Amino acid sequence: MPIQNYSLYPIDASLIVLTAIISLNVSIYPSNIDCSWSLDIFPMDGRSIPLTGRPTNSVFGLYDQNQNLTAEVLNISTLNYLSNGTGKFLIAITGAWYGYGDILCLANGIINICFYNSFQI
Repeated sequence: MPIQNYSLYPIDASLIVLTAIISLNVSIYPSNIDCSWSLDIFPMDGRSIPLTGRPTNSVFGLYDQNQNLTAEVLNISTLNYLSNGTGKFLIAITGAWYGYGDILCLANGIINICFYNSFQI
């Protein structure tokens, strides 16, 4: 079974209203050719982060994305859902499970997170 090798990025948005909608823009730049990457979001509510296999306890997943690609995911969900009510969550990114020719998949990237909330004046 493939091993997860997550890079974890904790997000503390507990000062933002829980009804805020979250969008992501993720750009991954290659240092290896023929690698892919995946992203999961886990609430910071004490749940364990899996070490192997596809995660079953993430609240959002974006899988098998090509490097040198910008993935834009608009209106993923509310902060309340992604954080399980805590206002805090982890963005977990991992390289390919099945890299080309058993190469180690490494990359650099940028994560942009947008929180927005509609309200009436």
